Amino acid sequence: MAKYDVVVIGGGSTGTAVARDCAMRGLKTLLLERDDIASATTGACAGMISSGLKYMDEPNIVDMCSDEVVNFKRIARHIIEKNPIITPLLEMSDISSGGNFAEEYSKRAETRDV
Repeated sequence: MAKYDVVVIGGGSTGTAVARDCAMRGLKTLLLERDDIASATTGACAGMISSGLKYMDEPNIVDMCSDEVVNFKRIARHIIEKNPIITPLLEMSDISSGGNFAEEYSKRAETRDV
């Protein structure tokens, strides 16, 4: 019977990333997936990493999301692509604060290389 240091259950984006990281660290790794890789939750998503923009009123979440983008760029820069976004303002109060919102987010993103 084969022995493994790590067994990862689920071949979605998280499972494959964990398995890859473990294997790159020299651990004997087994990835188990009952269907095709990324066929369930990951396959149903848009394939985008959130920069935390929608959580602008919660700075700790913005920081956490932008930290993760920095980590992804460090370990897998070849699959990261920067895309421009359009953020709709749905309420009148959003219109008055929209400029500050975008400016504040840009400042946070620049300091983190997002």
